[in-house]
Amino acid sequence: MGADDYIKKPFNAQILKTKINNCFEKRDKLKKYYSNEFIVSIPEEDLKDENEEFLYELQRIIEENIIDSDLI
Repeated sequence: MGADDYIKKPFNAQILKTKINNCFEKRDKLKKYYSNEFIVSIPEEDLKDENEEFLYELQRIIEENIIDSDLI
């Protein structure tokens, strides 16, 4: 029902600590994976309205400045 892991009673405190650390490590790996995985991309066929030019320019600016942490 949504649990990441389980331990039968009675349990060893060291096993509990190890399982908790493993859960944190898995979540950190997922966070890193998903924060690096997605790149903004707008399919050309989806840009058929009056905002096409604006969206292309916005995408260009984002891609050119993606590593600039001062870009607001």
